[in-house]
Amino acid sequence: MEMSGDVCYENVNFTSDSGKDTGLKKEKDTDLDKKEACLHSYVDRKPKELQQKNAKPSKVTEPTTPDPGPGPEPGPASSCGGPKRDISRAVAVCLALLCVLHLAALTALGILNNQFKENERDQLQSKYNNVTQERDRLQISYTNVTRQRDQLQTSYTNVTRQRDQLQTSYTNVTSERDQLQTSYTNVTRERDQLQTSYSNVTRERELLQTINTNLTRERDQLNTSNTILTRERDQLNTSYTILTRERDDLKNKLCNVTSCSASWEKFGCSCYYVSTVQKNWADSRQDCKDKGVDLVIINNRKEQDFLNNLKKKMWIGLSDTVTEGNFTWVDGTPLTTPTYWFSPPAQPDNNLYNADMVDEDCAEIYYTSPRLLDILPPNTWNDNRCDLTSNFWVCERGI
Repeated sequence: MEMSGDVCYENVNFTSDSGKDTGLKKEKDTDLDKKEACLHSYVDRKPKELQQKNAKPSKVTEPTTPDPGPGPEPGPASSCGGPKRDISRAVAVCLALLCVLHLAALTALGILNNQFKENERDQLQSKYNNVTQERDRLQISYTNVTRQRDQLQTSYTNVTRQRDQLQTSYTNVTSERDQLQTSYTNVTRERDQLQTSYSNVTRERELLQTINTNLTRERDQLNTSNTILTRERDQLNTSYTILTRERDDLKNKLCNVTSCSASWEKFGCSCYYVSTVQKNWADSRQDCKDKGVDLVIINNRKEQDFLNNLKKKMWIGLSDTVTEGNFTWVDGTPLTTPTYWFSPPAQPDNNLYNADMVDEDCAEIYYTSPRLLDILPPNTWNDNRCDLTSNFWVCERGI
């Protein structure tokens, strides 16, 4: 919609707004262009309106036909006075005046517009300079703040690292402190225990000192007694040697003059009964006990050779019925040396090669005739089943 010159001129604000800072020169120039266009529109339209307003009464009052009246009367068209020619001249003069006024108005408006533009430009330039300076200050401040921020960031990183290091150090120190506290507690406890032990040891030392004094006295007494007893022991050893020799001599004489009962065979200082029937080991031993003796106990190589010369498979008084592998004689004496186990294979083997796996706990002198095994005397001992094997047996009675 097109705006009239008056309305445009009234709506345009020619004064500068110093309270508002747009910061943009381009926007101010746009407002000036709009204001200038509005002024030109107003200047162009105003003379036309005035011309139409002056021309309208002449068209209304101008007569179309001559009036045959007694004489002409002045009509409303003669606003400037005089006849029609004067009216035209007056109109021309008015138009000329209007043109002059128009030119003067245009000139004044141009001057005002230039002054307004210059003032507006100066204000905008001043604001632009202020904004530029403010921008430069802000740029410097931004640079300084950025630098300070970077420094603070570096400081923050360093402080964080130092804090972490201190935290680690604090943790280590706390751990060491706890360990030292524990060690201190343990050392204190040990110290108290040692103090108690020291007191006890001191008490015991005093007691031992007293005991040592007493024992020293007793030792001296015992040394005296020992000297006396040693002298007596030596005398007794001499007497024992003499008595032992005399006993052996008497025993040899007794063995020589003593004979064995019927069905008993003499060897050395013992009498041996060799059975004529065969029984298991327990029954064989019981027969010897019924005779007041026990199965034979072999003490030396001569006795072993004597039994081997009997050429019989016989039970002897040796078994491991109490503890497997620990052979003992019938008088409870453990088997040490000499031993005469048959080898190879190594004996005793506890029936290792039998399928029925029955223990072999009783010892025998092994003999076969004719010999089926290469058994070389004196190693003729063998372990066999006590209750399932029947052998001859030998009873022994000392003289």
